[in-house]
Amino acid sequence: MSRFRTRIRDVGRAIGGFGFAAIARQERPRYMLVLAEAATPAEAGAASADGADGILFTGPISDLAEAVAAAKVPVGIRVADATKVEAERAREAGADFFAFDDSRTHASALTVKELGAVLLLGADQDEQRLRSVAAIDLDAVLVEADADVITVREQIELRRVALLCGAPLLIRATGQPVGAILE
Repeated sequence: MSRFRTRIRDVGRAIGGFGFAAIARQERPRYMLVLAEAATPAEAGAASADGADGILFTGPISDLAEAVAAAKVPVGIRVADATKVEAERAREAGADFFAFDDSRTHASALTVKELGAVLLLGADQDEQRLRSVAAIDLDAVLVEADADVITVREQIELRRVALLCGAPLLIRATGQPVGAILE
């Protein structure tokens, strides 16, 4: 299991123990992770230092090892048309997961052990396709959303995508999100 998947799984879980310790002193669980995009190793290091929970590296795979070394959090790489060889190179460079476009990625790329997979989901989100996606063992599904305004209808649609895919949902904010929208 990738470190990124473990981190997603632990979202919302309270750190607890056994016994009668005062619950009020415990830190409150987080319900959201922040994944930053970085095109260079320097950006990856800066995003990690600023508190990002993970990095999606969008630069060349040749710079991935340097980006992983610069970040202290799980790092993945965006490879739109990945092959098994590229997925293995990403894992060897230290990537925890890779984000891929299912219409361009070779199926063998998903067979690389110890490398998580995040599906880049486009606009074609009909129910049959989303149910088919649920058969793939994914760390998460990434969809684009306008972060300035999310209507109730869009929020319902995002919940539908998450339920039918059976994988955690990542939202790629195209604007500058504010606290009220993220809430």
